[in-house]
Amino acid sequence: MHIDNKPVADEDATQLRDAGFIEPPAPAAAAAPSPSGGRGWAIGIALLALLCAGGGWLAGYHFERQLDARQREQAQRTEALDAAVRSAGQRQDEFAAQLARLESQVPEVTSGLAEVEALLRRAAQQRVEPADVERLLRMANDSLQLTGDVETARLALGSADRRLQALGDPLFAEVRRRLAREIAALEATPRPDVSGMAYALEGLQGELASLSLRHGTLAPADAEQAPAPETAAAASQWRLVLHDLWTTLKGLVVVRRREGGEPPLITPDQQSLLTQNLYLKLESARVALLARDDRNFHASLTLARAWLEKYYDGANAAVAAAAASLRTMDQVNIRPPLPEISGSLEALHAALERRRGAGRGDDDT
Repeated sequence: MHIDNKPVADEDATQLRDAGFIEPPAPAAAAAPSPSGGRGWAIGIALLALLCAGGGWLAGYHFERQLDARQREQAQRTEALDAAVRSAGQRQDEFAAQLARLESQVPEVTSGLAEVEALLRRAAQQRVEPADVERLLRMANDSLQLTGDVETARLALGSADRRLQALGDPLFAEVRRRLAREIAALEATPRPDVSGMAYALEGLQGELASLSLRHGTLAPADAEQAPAPETAAAASQWRLVLHDLWTTLKGLVVVRRREGGEPPLITPDQQSLLTQNLYLKLESARVALLARDDRNFHASLTLARAWLEKYYDGANAAVAAAAASLRTMDQVNIRPPLPEISGSLEALHAALERRRGAGRGDDDT
């Protein structure tokens, strides 16, 4: 068993010094550093320097690796950009070559279009037959001469002229010259508004029942039509039966006068007769208008206006307007003088005859 005596010795030495038996030791000089301690510090510093050098080398190596990676990435991007520039240059060269080829083909395409247009024009000319032009000219003459339809005749002549223009044959120059004169003459011909006047007459027919009669135009009641009642003591039973039968028959039979005379006087129970007669007269005027029958049209209008002025109240606004409308229509010439348009048809026949004569001459040669 080991017992450390150092503390006891130190305590005894302290007691002896306190008692004065032992002088306290003089303060020792600073101890010189031992050689072993200096070597430790040098090794530590060397290790620290070694560590710092290793860390710096590692940091430099890592930085160098990153720099190399970035340089390689930048080089790859540069190469890709150079490749894109070279590809764009090649495409630009290709586009320039294609544009040059297209520009060189423009004259050829233009000439091809001109040839196609000429072919289409010739095909259109071949489709136009002189027989079609002749049918249009005949239709124009028939419309003008039979019905006086100026507008239809003008449209037919215009269509014939356009067909001859598409044909482009100088053989028909005289036909087109006459067509131009005839179309101008038709455009200068007065064209009455037949449809408008027909609608106006139809409207007047619907207003007749609402027109007010003139005062004093109603005939007095017939004595036989309203007989005084007989007493049962003065008349026999059979006379009453005959009287009732006669009254019934008179109510069923209506006698109408034909044109050429004044309408009969009317009784209060026969006001509808005047309305019906006036309605028929307006209908006669409308039919004559649509048939371009100028004489019967004006005759019917004159008689209808005379009946309006004689039997109806002229102070009434509706009656005055109806009379004014009939007066205005009575001043219209529904069949004006029509121009002659057969010259173009004659010129067409002459041109076709010359063509046939030229064809026979070529066959003989």
